[in-house]
Amino acid sequence: MPTKVIPSLRTLPVELLYRILEYLDVQTILLSLRKVCTKFYTITENFDRYKLDLSSSTKHDFHLIWHLIHPESVMSIIVSDGEKTPGQINLFFSLFQIQQFIRLRSLTLNHIDCKDLNEILHDILHCSLLSLSFHTRGKRNKSTLRLLSMFTTRSSLRQLSINTHAHHVAEIFSSIQSNLQHLNIGTCTYEEYHKILRHCPHLRTLIIDDCWMTDIDETNSIGSRGIFYPQLISLTFKDTNRSMIQLHLLLSFTPSLTYLKLINFPFAHNSLIDGYEWEIFITRKLLLLKKFEFLFHQQLLRTYNSSSDIESLLLPFRTSFWLEEKHWFVICDYIKSCHQTKFYSIPYCPISFDYHLDPDHISLSTSMIKTYDPIIMDNIHCLSLNLTELKSKGMRKLVCSINLIVQVEQASYHFEINRTEMRETGNEIELRNFCRV
Repeated sequence: MPTKVIPSLRTLPVELLYRILEYLDVQTILLSLRKVCTKFYTITENFDRYKLDLSSSTKHDFHLIWHLIHPESVMSIIVSDGEKTPGQINLFFSLFQIQQFIRLRSLTLNHIDCKDLNEILHDILHCSLLSLSFHTRGKRNKSTLRLLSMFTTRSSLRQLSINTHAHHVAEIFSSIQSNLQHLNIGTCTYEEYHKILRHCPHLRTLIIDDCWMTDIDETNSIGSRGIFYPQLISLTFKDTNRSMIQLHLLLSFTPSLTYLKLINFPFAHNSLIDGYEWEIFITRKLLLLKKFEFLFHQQLLRTYNSSSDIESLLLPFRTSFWLEEKHWFVICDYIKSCHQTKFYSIPYCPISFDYHLDPDHISLSTSMIKTYDPIIMDNIHCLSLNLTELKSKGMRKLVCSINLIVQVEQASYHFEINRTEMRETGNEIELRNFCRV
């Protein structure tokens, strides 16, 4: 009788193993899987779609990977000069020449000095990059902005992510049209907002912190009526301080939106929590909108003592438009100690969550899902707790809806989270990259 083969990872076809490798980090592939057997060694040698993310690598692992990686097999690179990896970018480009990465399609440079960025931009001008992302430190000069302008007009570049300030965008987007499809920037002005959409006719996704509207007056507001940018289907404001009227003006230029995310500044005085007004605007101006994610902070002038008081604020989100037609469900959290409400769509859309230990906290939802259900916090990567508040409230145990268990025993704090990276700053602890218990 033929010997029965027991299925295992080693019996899988090579093509399938290559697909599996696409979902593994380079450390796992080169420092672990490669050492298992001769077959895996050969497979890792021939694999040519490496995603080289060194942003959290130790110096020891960095040098091991340097000796093992073949530049011609790398598709994407992420390097960083962050707190834990100072000098990594200069070290990387002193060991490798960018021209060696002949298959490189994506480059990410985090916390890079502007001077170093200029040198790298010169070197990669002729690379066939599809995606470029960087977060700079220090003040950019005209040379940097000119180089970025050249990149936006390159036929190969499809995705650009940069931290910019208002009045810098105009230097980047010249009169030449760009083929960008995805753009992530910092803050821009009203005029620059139009300039981006006007010179990026293929732009599908735009993510910005905010759009300053101090440069808008009655003349250019009237002059922009009737202007539409139908190419854009996804728009995100990450930290906006715009009023409802200002947002409606900005959104009226992009009638083809199918996805919209709005996160307003925590201490903004502009109210965005009127569900009736959003319903009217969306049914008139954003007929194609399929998904609306938001987090609206609102400072309240009066104190609410009961759930029925908060229910009056939530009532405009209980119409058939929200619940039956769109299936957009909303939670209202009222933190009595700071007179603040948070209205947010389900699931919670930002990646960080500030937890307030308020014994008089009120939480109501338009959904049947319980407010402590884990599905509400599916997007959370970072949780912030105020330790002074934690001690002053005298709470012995706190169970969050993200399955985080915090136990307080005198002066010790135990965080029962699997593979969690913890950083303490003053009276706050941030938990990054956690997974459920």
